[in-house]
Amino acid sequence: AQSRLGSARQAVGRVGAMVLPELSLTAEELAVATTIARREGLLLLAGAALDLPEGPAVTRHANVAVVDTGGPSLHIQRKHHRWCLGREQIEAYGLASRLRDGAECWELTGIGSRELRFFTHDRWLTFCVLVCEDLARQDPLAEVIRAVGPNLAVVLLLDGPQLSGRWASRYASILGEDPGCSVLAVTSVGMAGRSRPREAGRIARPEVIALGRDYALGERELTIEAGHDA
Repeated sequence: AQSRLGSARQAVGRVGAMVLPELSLTAEELAVATTIARREGLLLLAGAALDLPEGPAVTRHANVAVVDTGGPSLHIQRKHHRWCLGREQIEAYGLASRLRDGAECWELTGIGSRELRFFTHDRWLTFCVLVCEDLARQDPLAEVIRAVGPNLAVVLLLDGPQLSGRWASRYASILGEDPGCSVLAVTSVGMAGRSRPREAGRIARPEVIALGRDYALGERELTIEAGHDA
């Protein structure tokens, strides 16, 4: 991690945050990532699978977004909507041998109380974090975002390549127009690599692991070099 941060600083100068996609960390890995982020003075925005207490019970492997701003505790926000994996997606990701081909498969995660947290950083940036399906199913979330008007919405995904025109791009455009915030959608390198286009003649582009959209620069596909994981 230290060498990757050094390389990133050489490439872009200042690094302000570590952003990791949906379900990328276990509790043990989250502890390591938090230590690195705090040592380096970085924001940490990460998707994780955590065991969360629910009264006398425990929800295993809850799908959550974790934000660490360097304060005394981590901020944990649960995913609002489960993902339903349909036949086309099962085939596109090459999962037919592991999942029941042709049958819908619903994500196994507890939902719990829905909440959306906003963070102000360095007095000039207000941001929020969404998890995958929460971007597609924006009601009533969009109403709250419009009321607050953050500068940035970060979307943590477990999805295919983040190409202009795909579903994340379309839904990000809604937030980009009203309330006019910038949107950064980041997916897993592994899922982008598994994704195969269903349309005949369309070329796979697994290197496009993020999509940025803002008022000044429009929409940009962000790529990762072969052999890199950050």
